[in-house]
Amino acid sequence: MIRKFKKRKQIIVEVLTWNGENQEEVYQFLGNSDKYYISNGLITLNFPGGKSVVEIGDLIIKNEYNQIFVSREGEFSLMYEEVVE
Repeated sequence: MIRKFKKRKQIIVEVLTWNGENQEEVYQFLGNSDKYYISNGLITLNFPGGKSVVEIGDLIIKNEYNQIFVSREGEFSLMYEEVVE
């Protein structure tokens, strides 16, 4: 039998778009850490399972558990809508 599911809990995330020039916002968002570095317009994030490269226009996402993810705008907008406070 095929069944369908939806998430029970709405997840609110914080998002920062990397524009290649907003290093100060990146430092504030991610904190001063050795888990990432910025070089030649790219951000390299070091995760326990490997590395992820953030290119200009990519989104850096922080969930409620302070876990960091990277996404492209198009992929992200399919799953999330902006919360207006």
